[in-house]
Amino acid sequence: MRPTSKRACSRVTKNTTGVDLKQLFIGSEGSLGVITRVVLKLEPKPSAANTVLCAVASFDDATRLLKYLRAHLASLSSFELVWQGFMSAAMDIAHLKHPFGNAYPVYVLIETLGESDDDDRRALEQSLERMLEEGVVQDVIIAQTIEHAKQLWAYRETVGELLSKLKPHAAFDIGIPMDRMEQFVEDARASLSERFPQQTRLFFGHLGDGNLHLLSGPYADASDLLEVEELIYAAVSEAQGCISAEHGIGVIKEPFLHYSRSEPEMELMKKLKGLLDPFGDVAARPQAAGRR
Repeated sequence: MRPTSKRACSRVTKNTTGVDLKQLFIGSEGSLGVITRVVLKLEPKPSAANTVLCAVASFDDATRLLKYLRAHLASLSSFELVWQGFMSAAMDIAHLKHPFGNAYPVYVLIETLGESDDDDRRALEQSLERMLEEGVVQDVIIAQTIEHAKQLWAYRETVGELLSKLKPHAAFDIGIPMDRMEQFVEDARASLSERFPQQTRLFFGHLGDGNLHLLSGPYADASDLLEVEELIYAAVSEAQGCISAEHGIGVIKEPFLHYSRSEPEMELMKKLKGLLDPFGDVAARPQAAGRR
Protein backbone atom coordinates (compact mmCIF):
# COMPACT_ATOMS: atom_id res chain seq x y z
CA MET A 1 0.00 0.00 0.00
CA ARG A 2 1.31 3.45 -0.89
CA PRO A 3 1.76 5.68 2.20
CA THR A 4 -0.41 8.79 2.33
CA SER A 5 -0.23 12.05 4.26
CA LYS A 6 -3.01 14.58 4.63
CA ARG A 7 -0.69 17.44 5.58
CA ALA A 8 2.64 16.61 3.95
CA CYS A 9 2.85 19.87 2.01
CA SER A 10 0.29 22.08 3.78
CA ARG A 11 2.83 24.10 5.80
CA VAL A 12 5.43 24.94 3.17
CA THR A 13 5.70 28.30 1.41
CA LYS A 14 6.82 26.98 -1.98
CA ASN A 15 4.93 24.06 -3.49
CA THR A 16 4.88 23.20 -7.18
CA THR A 17 3.54 19.66 -6.84
CA GLY A 18 0.74 20.10 -9.33
CA VAL A 19 -2.11 22.60 -9.34
CA ASP A 20 -2.40 24.87 -6.29
CA LEU A 21 -5.88 23.74 -5.27
CA LYS A 22 -6.50 26.52 -2.76
CA GLN A 23 -6.56 29.01 -5.63
CA LEU A 24 -9.79 27.39 -6.83
CA PHE A 25 -11.48 28.49 -3.62
CA ILE A 26 -10.18 32.07 -3.61
CA GLY A 27 -12.99 34.27 -4.85
CA SER A 28 -15.55 31.45 -4.92
CA GLU A 29 -17.31 32.85 -1.80
CA GLY A 30 -18.01 29.39 -0.40
CA SER A 31 -19.73 28.07 -3.52
CA LEU A 32 -17.10 25.35 -4.01
CA GLY A 33 -16.65 24.36 -0.40
CA VAL A 34 -16.11 25.49 3.18
CA ILE A 35 -12.71 26.11 4.76
CA THR A 36 -12.37 24.03 7.93
CA ARG A 37 -8.67 24.42 8.66
CA VAL A 38 -5.98 26.98 7.78
CA VAL A 39 -2.28 27.46 8.37
CA LEU A 40 -1.25 30.99 9.30
CA LYS A 41 2.12 32.63 8.83
CA LEU A 42 2.69 35.15 11.62
CA GLU A 43 4.88 38.21 11.24
CA PRO A 44 6.25 40.41 14.06
CA LYS A 45 4.02 43.35 14.85
CA PRO A 46 5.53 46.59 13.49
CA SER A 47 6.86 48.79 16.27
CA ALA A 48 6.97 52.03 14.28
CA ALA A 49 4.25 53.75 12.26
CA ASN A 50 4.03 57.03 10.38
CA THR A 51 1.03 58.68 8.76
CA VAL A 52 1.13 61.41 6.13
CA LEU A 53 -1.48 63.35 4.16
CA CYS A 54 -0.27 64.77 0.85
CA ALA A 55 -1.92 67.20 -1.55
CA VAL A 56 -1.15 66.64 -5.22
CA ALA A 57 -2.16 68.53 -8.33
CA SER A 58 -3.11 65.56 -10.50
CA PHE A 59 -3.58 61.83 -10.68
CA ASP A 60 -0.38 61.60 -12.69
CA ASP A 61 1.53 63.19 -9.80
CA ALA A 62 -0.04 60.67 -7.42
CA THR A 63 1.28 57.79 -9.55
CA ARG A 64 4.73 59.39 -9.68
CA LEU A 65 4.68 59.71 -5.90
CA LEU A 66 3.70 56.07 -5.49
CA LYS A 67 6.47 54.84 -7.79
CA TYR A 68 9.07 56.93 -5.95
CA LEU A 69 7.98 55.81 -2.49
CA ARG A 70 7.88 52.16 -3.56
CA ALA A 71 11.48 52.47 -4.70
CA HIS A 72 12.73 54.30 -1.60
CA LEU A 73 10.55 53.18 1.34
CA ALA A 74 10.61 49.51 2.24
CA SER A 75 8.19 50.26 5.09
CA LEU A 76 5.43 51.67 2.82
CA SER A 77 2.18 49.92 3.80
CA SER A 78 -0.71 52.14 2.67
CA PHE A 79 -1.27 54.52 -0.23
CA GLU A 80 -4.88 55.69 -0.26
CA LEU A 81 -6.17 58.03 -2.94
CA VAL A 82 -9.02 60.47 -2.30
CA TRP A 83 -10.41 62.77 -4.97
CA GLN A 84 -11.52 66.31 -4.11
CA GLY A 85 -15.24 65.48 -4.24
CA PHE A 86 -14.85 62.79 -1.61
CA MET A 87 -12.71 65.05 0.59
CA SER A 88 -15.33 67.82 0.47
CA ALA A 89 -18.14 65.39 1.29
CA ALA A 90 -16.10 63.91 4.16
CA MET A 91 -15.44 67.34 5.67
CA ASP A 92 -19.10 68.24 5.37
CA ILE A 93 -20.62 65.11 6.88
CA ALA A 94 -18.07 64.72 9.69
CA HIS A 95 -17.61 68.47 10.34
CA LEU A 96 -13.88 68.27 9.67
CA LYS A 97 -11.63 71.21 8.96
CA HIS A 98 -9.85 71.45 5.63
CA PRO A 99 -6.38 69.97 6.17
CA PHE A 100 -4.69 72.50 3.87
CA GLY A 101 -5.24 76.14 3.10
CA ASN A 102 -6.26 75.40 -0.48
CA ALA A 103 -8.30 72.70 -2.18
CA TYR A 104 -6.45 70.23 -4.42
CA PRO A 105 -7.67 67.77 -7.06
CA VAL A 106 -6.27 64.71 -5.29
CA TYR A 107 -5.16 63.78 -1.77
CA VAL A 108 -3.01 60.84 -0.72
CA LEU A 109 -2.96 59.16 2.68
CA ILE A 110 0.33 57.36 3.27
CA GLU A 111 1.28 55.03 6.07
CA THR A 112 4.57 53.28 6.82
CA LEU A 113 4.97 50.35 9.19
CA GLY A 114 8.42 49.25 10.30
CA GLU A 115 10.80 48.45 13.14
CA SER A 116 12.71 51.71 13.63
CA ASP A 117 10.73 54.87 14.27
CA ASP A 118 13.69 57.22 13.78
CA ASP A 119 15.04 55.54 10.64
CA ASP A 120 11.61 55.12 9.02
CA ARG A 121 10.60 58.70 9.75
CA ARG A 122 13.89 60.06 8.44
CA ALA A 123 13.55 58.10 5.20
CA LEU A 124 9.94 59.21 4.83
CA GLU A 125 10.76 62.88 5.40
CA GLN A 126 13.66 62.75 2.94
CA SER A 127 11.44 61.18 0.29
CA LEU A 128 8.67 63.73 0.78
CA GLU A 129 11.17 66.59 0.71
CA ARG A 130 12.43 65.34 -2.64
CA MET A 131 8.88 65.11 -3.99
CA LEU A 132 8.11 68.63 -2.79
CA GLU A 133 11.24 69.97 -4.47
CA GLU A 134 10.29 68.30 -7.76
CA GLY A 135 6.73 69.62 -7.59
CA VAL A 136 5.18 66.18 -7.46
CA VAL A 137 3.66 67.01 -4.07
CA GLN A 138 2.13 70.41 -3.35
CA ASP A 139 1.75 70.21 0.42
CA VAL A 140 2.32 67.71 3.21
CA ILE A 141 1.11 67.05 6.73
CA ILE A 142 3.08 64.53 8.80
CA ALA A 143 1.28 63.21 11.87
CA GLN A 144 3.18 64.06 15.06
CA THR A 145 1.22 61.82 17.43
CA ILE A 146 -1.06 58.79 17.32
CA GLU A 147 -4.04 61.08 17.84
CA HIS A 148 -2.89 63.30 14.98
CA ALA A 149 -2.65 60.23 12.74
CA LYS A 150 -6.24 59.30 13.63
CA GLN A 151 -7.33 62.80 12.65
CA LEU A 152 -5.72 62.42 9.23
CA TRP A 153 -7.35 59.02 8.68
CA ALA A 154 -10.72 60.48 9.70
CA TYR A 155 -11.15 62.03 6.22
CA ARG A 156 -10.91 58.61 4.59
CA GLU A 157 -12.91 56.76 7.23
CA THR A 158 -16.15 58.70 6.78
CA VAL A 159 -17.21 56.11 4.19
CA GLY A 160 -19.83 54.53 6.46
CA GLU A 161 -21.50 57.87 7.13
CA LEU A 162 -21.42 58.78 3.44
CA LEU A 163 -23.01 55.46 2.52
CA SER A 164 -25.88 56.19 4.89
CA LYS A 165 -26.31 59.71 3.55
CA LEU A 166 -26.42 58.61 -0.09
CA LYS A 167 -28.99 55.79 0.32
CA PRO A 168 -30.36 54.38 -1.91
CA HIS A 169 -26.92 54.36 -3.49
CA ALA A 170 -24.81 52.53 -6.02
CA ALA A 171 -21.51 51.43 -4.49
CA PHE A 172 -18.76 50.02 -6.65
CA ASP A 173 -15.62 48.05 -5.73
CA ILE A 174 -13.79 47.74 -9.01
CA GLY A 175 -10.32 47.00 -10.29
CA ILE A 176 -8.87 49.34 -12.91
CA PRO A 177 -5.36 49.21 -14.44
CA MET A 178 -3.36 52.12 -13.07
CA ASP A 179 -2.57 53.50 -16.52
CA ARG A 180 -6.30 53.73 -17.28
CA MET A 181 -7.65 54.85 -13.94
CA GLU A 182 -7.49 58.61 -14.49
CA GLN A 183 -9.36 58.40 -17.79
CA PHE A 184 -11.88 55.99 -16.28
CA VAL A 185 -12.64 58.40 -13.41
CA GLU A 186 -13.05 61.33 -15.80
CA ASP A 187 -15.31 59.37 -18.15
CA ALA A 188 -17.40 57.87 -15.33
CA ARG A 189 -17.85 61.25 -13.67
CA ALA A 190 -18.88 62.86 -16.97
CA SER A 191 -21.32 60.07 -17.87
CA LEU A 192 -22.99 60.08 -14.46
CA SER A 193 -23.15 63.89 -14.38
CA GLU A 194 -24.84 63.97 -17.77
CA ARG A 195 -27.37 61.24 -17.03
CA PHE A 196 -27.96 61.91 -13.32
CA PRO A 197 -26.94 65.52 -12.63
CA GLN A 198 -28.62 65.68 -9.20
CA GLN A 199 -26.78 62.71 -7.70
CA THR A 200 -23.46 62.78 -5.86
CA ARG A 201 -20.41 60.96 -7.27
CA LEU A 202 -17.48 60.20 -4.98
CA PHE A 203 -14.21 58.45 -5.92
CA PHE A 204 -11.52 56.98 -3.67
CA GLY A 205 -9.33 53.91 -3.67
CA HIS A 206 -6.13 51.98 -3.07
CA LEU A 207 -3.89 53.12 -5.89
CA GLY A 208 -1.16 50.56 -5.22
CA ASP A 209 -3.34 47.61 -6.24
CA GLY A 210 -5.65 49.36 -8.69
CA ASN A 211 -8.70 49.08 -6.43
CA LEU A 212 -11.11 51.95 -7.08
CA HIS A 213 -14.30 52.70 -5.13
CA LEU A 214 -17.19 54.78 -6.39
CA LEU A 215 -20.22 55.92 -4.41
CA SER A 216 -23.15 57.49 -6.20
CA GLY A 217 -26.60 58.43 -5.02
CA PRO A 218 -29.23 58.76 -3.80
CA TYR A 219 -31.36 56.97 -6.41
CA ALA A 220 -35.01 56.60 -5.50
CA ASP A 221 -35.86 54.50 -8.58
CA ALA A 222 -34.54 50.94 -8.80
CA SER A 223 -34.38 51.23 -12.58
CA ASP A 224 -31.97 54.15 -12.18
CA LEU A 225 -29.73 52.04 -9.98
CA LEU A 226 -29.71 49.31 -12.61
CA GLU A 227 -28.84 51.83 -15.32
CA VAL A 228 -25.95 53.18 -13.24
CA GLU A 229 -24.60 49.69 -12.68
CA GLU A 230 -24.80 48.86 -16.39
CA LEU A 231 -23.09 52.14 -17.26
CA ILE A 232 -20.21 51.70 -14.82
CA TYR A 233 -19.62 47.99 -15.38
CA ALA A 234 -19.59 48.47 -19.16
CA ALA A 235 -16.97 51.21 -18.67
CA VAL A 236 -14.98 48.86 -16.42
CA SER A 237 -14.96 46.26 -19.18
CA GLU A 238 -13.85 48.86 -21.70
CA ALA A 239 -10.95 49.78 -19.39
CA GLN A 240 -10.02 46.08 -19.13
CA GLY A 241 -10.77 46.09 -15.42
CA CYS A 242 -12.83 43.84 -13.15
CA ILE A 243 -16.23 44.44 -11.56
CA SER A 244 -15.12 43.30 -8.09
CA ALA A 245 -11.67 43.88 -6.65
CA GLU A 246 -12.10 42.80 -3.02
CA HIS A 247 -15.76 42.43 -1.97
CA GLY A 248 -16.76 39.52 -4.20
CA ILE A 249 -19.64 38.89 -6.62
CA GLY A 250 -22.41 37.60 -4.36
CA VAL A 251 -25.93 37.71 -5.74
CA ILE A 252 -26.26 41.36 -6.80
CA LYS A 253 -23.24 41.40 -9.13
CA GLU A 254 -23.85 38.02 -10.72
CA PRO A 255 -25.82 39.43 -13.70
CA PHE A 256 -22.82 41.63 -14.53
CA LEU A 257 -20.15 38.93 -14.33
CA HIS A 258 -19.91 38.79 -18.12
CA TYR A 259 -18.29 42.23 -18.04
CA SER A 260 -15.23 40.64 -16.37
CA ARG A 261 -15.33 37.00 -17.46
CA SER A 262 -15.57 35.47 -20.92
CA GLU A 263 -18.03 32.73 -21.85
CA PRO A 264 -15.31 30.04 -21.77
CA GLU A 265 -14.21 31.21 -18.32
CA MET A 266 -17.75 31.13 -16.94
CA GLU A 267 -18.34 27.73 -18.48
CA LEU A 268 -15.17 26.41 -16.85
CA MET A 269 -16.28 27.80 -13.48
CA LYS A 270 -19.62 26.02 -13.85
CA LYS A 271 -17.82 22.75 -14.60
CA LEU A 272 -15.64 23.18 -11.50
CA LYS A 273 -18.76 23.80 -9.44
CA GLY A 274 -20.33 20.62 -10.79
CA LEU A 275 -17.19 18.63 -10.12
CA LEU A 276 -16.76 19.75 -6.51
CA ASP A 277 -20.47 20.02 -5.70
CA PRO A 278 -22.29 17.52 -7.98
CA PHE A 279 -25.60 17.76 -6.10
CA GLY A 280 -25.83 21.53 -6.18
CA ASP A 281 -26.19 24.03 -3.37
CA VAL A 282 -27.64 22.56 -0.16
CA ALA A 283 -29.71 25.66 0.55
CA ALA A 284 -31.31 25.47 -2.87
CA ARG A 285 -31.64 21.67 -2.94
CA PRO A 286 -32.03 20.38 0.64
CA GLN A 287 -32.97 16.92 -0.65
CA ALA A 288 -29.37 16.47 -1.77
CA ALA A 289 -28.02 16.87 1.76
CA GLY A 290 -28.50 13.22 2.62
CA ARG A 291 -26.44 12.09 -0.39
CA ARG A 292 -23.34 14.11 0.52
